[in-house]
Amino acid sequence: MPSLPSPPTPRARRFRSGWCTRWASAMSWSRASPRTAMQRCLLMLPLVGMTSAATTDVLVLPLCEKKGVGSPPLLHTKRSRLGGEVLANNAFLWSSPAPLRVKFVWLLSLGRIHTRDVLLKKHIVELSGAGCPECGAALETPDHLIFGCPFVSAFWVAFGLDTEGCSTRGLHLFDASGAVGPASPHAFSVMCCSHLWNMRKAIVFRHESPSLAAS
Repeated sequence: MPSLPSPPTPRARRFRSGWCTRWASAMSWSRASPRTAMQRCLLMLPLVGMTSAATTDVLVLPLCEKKGVGSPPLLHTKRSRLGGEVLANNAFLWSSPAPLRVKFVWLLSLGRIHTRDVLLKKHIVELSGAGCPECGAALETPDHLIFGCPFVSAFWVAFGLDTEGCSTRGLHLFDASGAVGPASPHAFSVMCCSHLWNMRKAIVFRHESPSLAAS
């Protein structure tokens, strides 16, 4: 029968207790290195003399043209201190009254929505499966999805709009005022693009048939 381990000697207990104490002290700010202590002082310096306000805190993004949570991304706003400039479609993308859920149009304007040409570049589909699911064209691109497919062309014609020569990168130049007037043509364009995208997903994933009556 193996012998049971003997209890630690008083010397071993003192060594273990002293090591734990030294380790805890080393982890505290009182034992921090001079460089770490200096960095802590520099971080705390802006807080000296500051008091909490009685009002509700407000999120402010100083490098954006607007302030608040709904501000446009930093990439698409004018930043004079960084040498930036306002993109031509900035107001169209980020000042539209369209609901936030349909602002995928930002990715659409960059050609980065997951149409089959993008899936082909990512090796997710083969060339034989990269055609348009609505009309059977050889390659489905963002331009084809929104303007080029015969079905979506009929969709825009139903509103009395001409899409000849239109592209998704120039979507901010597309004039939809003939359908809704001058009030909010850009919001109408964004929502129509979102509707066409959702209809395309219904055809691909739920195997629905394209129909102008349903749209």
